[in-house]
Amino acid sequence: MGLFSIFGRKKRKKNIEAADSVIDTKLEDVDFSKLSYEERSRYVEEQCAAIVECNNNVENAKKEYKTISSYFADIQIIESQPDDVRDRITGLAKTIADLSVDRKMLFTGEKKISGTRYMQLLEEEDTIVDGIKNLKNNEIYLQVVKKDMSALTGEKAALAMDTRELMDRQKIIKNITIVSMICFVIIFTVFMALSMSSGEDYSLILFIILFFAAVFAVGDILLYQRTVYNIKLTEKKVNRAIALHNKVKIKYINTTNLIEYQYAKYGVKSSYELADLYQRYLETKAVREKYRQATLELSDNEEQLEELLYTLELFAPRVWLSQVKALCEPKEMVEIRHEYSISRQKLRKLIEENAKKAEEAKSALREIISKYPGYAPDILKIIEKYDS
Repeated sequence: MGLFSIFGRKKRKKNIEAADSVIDTKLEDVDFSKLSYEERSRYVEEQCAAIVECNNNVENAKKEYKTISSYFADIQIIESQPDDVRDRITGLAKTIADLSVDRKMLFTGEKKISGTRYMQLLEEEDTIVDGIKNLKNNEIYLQVVKKDMSALTGEKAALAMDTRELMDRQKIIKNITIVSMICFVIIFTVFMALSMSSGEDYSLILFIILFFAAVFAVGDILLYQRTVYNIKLTEKKVNRAIALHNKVKIKYINTTNLIEYQYAKYGVKSSYELADLYQRYLETKAVREKYRQATLELSDNEEQLEELLYTLELFAPRVWLSQVKALCEPKEMVEIRHEYSISRQKLRKLIEENAKKAEEAKSALREIISKYPGYAPDILKIIEKYDS
């Protein structure tokens, strides 16, 4: 037993260290037949919950995609205007851009954010605080999920090692049993032969040999049965660990996709950077408001441009007040188109991946119903609860 423990710990440590270095997001198959009734119900509920969560992510991403598409439509509306309207838009935009250059002196030594960022945060001012909190919570949760995945990966590796050790032990017990029985038979035969050839009475020795052989056989059988029981128990633990690992993987994938989208949406790399951006936005907003009162000419031109854009029935006319360069410089408009394209690509990726994960969960349920029709009524009952 000591040898098994010493070598087992060394190998297990190596496997756990290797598991910590890579996070595998591929879902593994669960042996449904080896789960208990409660575990089967929980597994089906987890699949249903994953489907609902993925579908919600798809719906939210589609809404955001529709909003960005509306921004694209605004560009088309502006570019399709008659020459006189376009000339007026371009003239107002150029005047505002020139006045803005002079106004930059006010921001000397102050924290600044781009006009695009400013208008983005202005549009989302009512929700940005909650957005920062949610992003921070998601980042913390992702770290927790990563730790859980690493721990579960290590646990699976340890259980796999335990299983191999038990199977090796089972083989050793078999071999020892065979060798021992052969030895007992040989010893018994030798003493029987001596007794017959010499005429001496070896019955006591033969009885002792038979007694030790019986004791050894009973002990060996008990040890073998115990080893078989431990193998089955370890296999059940492995199966439960795989089911839990799959659940954590889904959380990891969804949380990672959500965080990556939020980073791309705000153009940041962390919640701390977003919080700093928001703080700079508040400072910029205060300065802009103060300077707006002092710069009547700039305000007048902005109001005229805004009124003109409102008459075009744009989806978000106020956004263009921070993107006036795009209204008078084609290169800037091309850059904005590119940014919207990148956002839509990320949203499409989010939609596709969540739709794929939802379909995988549905396929898993369909496969279980197909393979284990006896469980179908219970599974369909759980699915109906989520459908309602």
